[in-house]
Formats: sequence, C-alpha cells, structure tokens
Amino acid sequence: MPVHLSFAWAPKGAVRVDGTVTLKPGIKANLKTDVSALEILPLSPYLEEFVNARITQGAVSASASVRASMASGQPAVALDGDVSVENFGLVDAAHDRELAGFSRLALTGLKLGTAPQLAASVRQVDVVGPYVRVRANADRSLNISSLVMHPESPPAGRPAGAAAPAPAPTIEVGSVAISGGEFSFSDQSVEPNVQFSLSGFGGTISGLSSESVAWADVGLKGMVAGAGPVEITGKLDPLGAHKYVGLKVDVRNVDLVPLSPYLG
Repeated sequence: MPVHLSFAWAPKGAVRVDGTVTLKPGIKANLKTDVSALEILPLSPYLEEFVNARITQGAVSASASVRASMASGQPAVALDGDVSVENFGLVDAAHDRELAGFSRLALTGLKLGTAPQLAASVRQVDVVGPYVRVRANADRSLNISSLVMHPESPPAGRPAGAAAPAPAPTIEVGSVAISGGEFSFSDQSVEPNVQFSLSGFGGTISGLSSESVAWADVGLKGMVAGAGPVEITGKLDPLGAHKYVGLKVDVRNVDLVPLSPYLG
C-alpha cells in the first residue's frame, strides 16, 4: 500500500513521509522521510531525565530512506541519509548558565542498520562553531560535574541464566571536520577570577573505526587567549577494542599571567 503522510510540528518544522508498506506475507516498509527545520526545544524534558541540563534551542533537518521488516519476530531496520542540527544550545539546570552547543552539526552519508547486528557509519561529520563553557563555582564545584544524575540505588546485577549481552555495535566514521571551536574556563573560587580560553579551534580527525586495526589521524589547531598557538597531531583509537591515544601537543607563547591568582 502506498503511504503519504505530512504534518507540521509546533513551534516550528515540518515532516513528510512517502513510500510503501506491505502487511502480508510479512510486514515490510520502504519509506522516504524528509524533516525540515524541526525545533527540538519541546524534546528537552527527555534529555533532563538523564542529565542536569536543558536544551535552549536547536533545529533538525534530515533526508533519509528507511527500510524496515519483521522476520521471525525480530525487527530489521536500515536507514540511509543525511542529518543536520542547527544552532544547538545547552544550559546547566543548576545555575541556568550557558554550557555547550554548536552552530551546525552535519552527518553526511549516514548509514544505520540493526541486522545482523547493530552497525553505524557516516562518511563525513562537520562541526561548525562548537563551544564548551567549563566553570568552577565559588564552592570549587565544576558545572560539568553536576551534569550526571546519580541513581538512588545501583542497578541489580544480571540474574543467573539471563541472556548474554548483545555484541558491541560496529562504528565507522570517515572524517570529522571541526571549525570555529571555542572552549573557555572560568574559576570563581579564587580572587581575582581566572579566565582562560581556547579559540579558533579546528582541524580534522579521519579514519575512526571500531573494526579497523589502523589508528585515526588527528590534526587540530587553536589559539590560547587569542595569542598562543596550539597544535595537536598524532593518532588515536577511541572506538576499537584496545583504546589508544598517541598525540603530540605543541604549545607556543602562551601567557601565564591569567593563572597568577593560583600562586596567591
């Protein structure tokens, strides 16, 4: 049967779905989905269930083909497309102050599949204008340390005879390109307050994989306090079975005067 569905999203955005659905002899769906500038602010309460942070803004756009089927009682889903998020922002729920975000995050050539095992790959990831605001409060607590919500009691262990956990998903990322990054640190527990920043941060990370034995190549640059260049090069493997970080950090002409309050 042909399927044509479209609707508007409040406060802003639109979704359109076209394709076919088969009910017999087995359930199958072959759909094309287009999402246009869908505001994600109404979804903030779901995030707040897991972290002490709130979404302040952001809009999702996507164009993807989705294939789904049900065989032997097991669903199989495959997705192929592009996804982007514009003007995303987070604030910490404790102090309602800016925490993190970006101007644009784009995933090009995204592929997701659940059969025979969970797998995800993306050809290109572009991150424009990412920022993080790390702050030490007057009581010396860090704003990022309060993000994780601690459960009231630890989860129970897996009961005897329970099924073994599913195999780890395979993940492939062709290239990550970062531009216009800004990361700042402020310490309000000392007088005068300490302010430190890394601006103009950008570069590439290529070849991330959970399956390949090769390490990803890293080439990143930035400026400390707008004057001291920093360059990070080397190899890393955060997704493989054996994690690896081998980076060279080259720092030049970084002014230490902003750190002088710590000497007092």
